Amino acid sequence: MPESVQAVCDRILSLDRAVRFAGMANGGKIVASKYRKGLAPLLTEKESELSVVQSTIRMLLRKPLEEKLGGMVYAFARYGNVKRATIPLRDDWTLMVSFDLESEHDSVIMGKIIPLLRENGLYVK
Repeated sequence: MPESVQAVCDRILSLDRAVRFAGMANGGKIVASKYRKGLAPLLTEKESELSVVQSTIRMLLRKPLEEKLGGMVYAFARYGNVKRATIPLRDDWTLMVSFDLESEHDSVIMGKIIPLLRENGLYVK
């Protein structure tokens, strides 16, 4: 992997002002993360870990349908305070990204984040 996972999180934060958080997880454990400067996290560290485990389980539950639907590019949820995306990566890695509510998350993910992940050999779809 050309960059460390922490460096990738740092770069994702620099891609767009609407990105609040980027975290990379492996095996349901957050390995690297970064919040936008000056931002108070909405979840505690323990809650973030639980969220990663829940997202990983949901991704595994979707796997059987991928043959008919195509591979998952990302999963998205809009909450009252934040937008969140889960992006499956190679070798059981997962990227979690949160966005401001008013953001155009799809264009940020598809136009900025996915190209960065591909550049680093993390996204292989």
